Amino acid sequence: RCWRCTAPGSGAESSLLDGYRVYPPVRRCLGVDGRDVRRPFSPVTGEPVFTPSTGRSRSLRRFVKEARLFGPAVLDQGVWSLAGLVSSALVARFLGADGLGVFVIGTAILFGLGGVVNSLILDPSAVIGPRDHENELQAYGGSVVLAAVAVGGTAALVGFIILGTGSGEWATVVGVTLVVTVPIYLAWASRRLPYLSEQPFMALLGSVVYVMVVAAAILASQALGWLTPAVAIAALGLGALAQTTTVLPMWRPSFSGLGNTGAWRVLARDHWVFGRWFLAAEAASWMLNYGLAAISAIVIDLAAAGALRASQVLLRPYGIVFVGIGLTYLPRLTRLVRDQGTLGADRMVRRIGWALSGVASGVLVVLLLAGGPIMELVFGSEFAEYGWLVATLAGGMILHGWIAAYSMGLQASTRPQDVFYGQAASAATSVVAGLSLGTLFGLVGFAIAFLLATLARLGVVWARYARLRAESA
Repeated sequence: RCWRCTAPGSGAESSLLDGYRVYPPVRRCLGVDGRDVRRPFSPVTGEPVFTPSTGRSRSLRRFVKEARLFGPAVLDQGVWSLAGLVSSALVARFLGADGLGVFVIGTAILFGLGGVVNSLILDPSAVIGPRDHENELQAYGGSVVLAAVAVGGTAALVGFIILGTGSGEWATVVGVTLVVTVPIYLAWASRRLPYLSEQPFMALLGSVVYVMVVAAAILASQALGWLTPAVAIAALGLGALAQTTTVLPMWRPSFSGLGNTGAWRVLARDHWVFGRWFLAAEAASWMLNYGLAAISAIVIDLAAAGALRASQVLLRPYGIVFVGIGLTYLPRLTRLVRDQGTLGADRMVRRIGWALSGVASGVLVVLLLAGGPIMELVFGSEFAEYGWLVATLAGGMILHGWIAAYSMGLQASTRPQDVFYGQAASAATSVVAGLSLGTLFGLVGFAIAFLLATLARLGVVWARYARLRAESA
């Protein structure tokens, strides 16, 4: 009788025996006498060696395994965000408020055009790559890189024309900004590629190099007396080149076979069909992120707008966790949906929702206890009275955890339009509720409007995801 089976030669898998787990579990008996040749046997008793297994140890091993994946992803998002803070702080210190204002406008142009790159090229790649190009991921990555370079190259041509024909500081800033779109969009693409193959450590290494080179370039320019807003923007391009030369040789995208125009047409069609909804959703999300503050400035005053926006900025680190989780697990969810359907990926969707909402709950507790002092520490004494506001918005972040999870499930199931419908419902609710409740109750009304807009978005994405899950059952 086989020691792993319930009957002689049945081949039935039995992973547990008397409270102990056979390690590693196998799917068939490998020896006529029942001995598993993959596992050593005791020289004294001749019995197979077992390893104790408990629910706690399995959960710990799973957590460690996942932490090795999402840990570098979250750190990568943090370091990438730190780059913007470091560059802005150095420019403000060396060039003053006016110089920072010119630098901020230049980077706004850069990231405004970059929204097209993200929505139509990079964001869809997290789904299209694992879904359709799993066996040719390097070649697909090469096409993503070239597409980003093509968009940047078009903008760079306009930049060279402006530099050649224009004059003055603004012409120089705009021209340099458009020129450096090539290395910067190339760096954005190279940073996304490791997430397709679940290797976020490469992206983290590239982001660290980017921050160091940008800071060093700005400091060196100041020491040489060359620093201007245009030079600071050029430093961003130099850091992007360093990041690209760090990441691409490790990930090794393939550029062979890209002369097939038919394949390019198919790729462009797939990205447009998927990415147009990302572009529309990005426009709709602006209303909740920036539109409420703008409306509050009109309905109440600029101080109310500043308080609302400061509260949102204070919660930005939590957004870094959102983005890190999305970049890490969306390709995996896409593979699960491709192989097992939406129902097969539902367990991971729910785990992501519980994890994100759990983190938000911890943030909420901290802000309920010390929201006022934290606002005062970060923004100054005049913001200490708005601790209640940032705590209220943090409560909405708990809902955002489930919004992010359901949105990832919809994106992995190739339903980006449903994500847009949620964003559109949120935008409409924020406008209507902001104008009405803000007029009646002031800043409290805008806080309520934020929660109502978040609930509207959650209701839409949950209903769409539940319907998709039911169809997959």
